[in-house]
Amino acid sequence: METTINDGVTKRREEERKATNAWAEKRFGLEAGSVVGYNSGSCYDKVWVTSMLAARKVKKAVNRQTCNGGYFHGMSKGGISQGVNGAFEVIC
Repeated sequence: METTINDGVTKRREEERKATNAWAEKRFGLEAGSVVGYNSGSCYDKVWVTSMLAARKVKKAVNRQTCNGGYFHGMSKGGISQGVNGAFEVIC
């Protein structure tokens, strides 16, 4: 099979996604494989985790912090909701 430039871009993005998820797991003290997604924004971040236990650990880590700007300005971080494909979404 011929390799194209898109294959390299896709591989690099997947490596970056894995590195970002590993960083988030370390930041929040979670087990490897607990983070399935992480999105960094200017006002707040979101993390998607595999279990409610992991979601509660993230919530505890951001206790008493608030969102800075945007639609959720001033809202407490740590809100947990059911995300996509059974993952739990936490504003952090």
